[in-house]
Amino acid sequence: MVAREGNQLSHEYKEACQVTKPQTGKQVSPLRQRMICDMELAGYTPGTQQAYIGAVVKLQDHYTIRPDKLTEKQVQ
Repeated sequence: MVAREGNQLSHEYKEACQVTKPQTGKQVSPLRQRMICDMELAGYTPGTQQAYIGAVVKLQDHYTIRPDKLTEKQVQ
């Protein structure tokens, strides 16, 4: 489980995971940073991480809402 201080990630969690910014220069959302970090800590390969993020982006585009606002039924 991720330790959080309010809406912010704990200092230890941030240190455990160094999320790299994309080469495109686009800013990465905190939600995507957290997802990438969780996947890195779980040992997922970069290809798996990319596939999972792509799936979340497709869900977001389909429902036109932020991924953290999707219901369990929408994800299923």
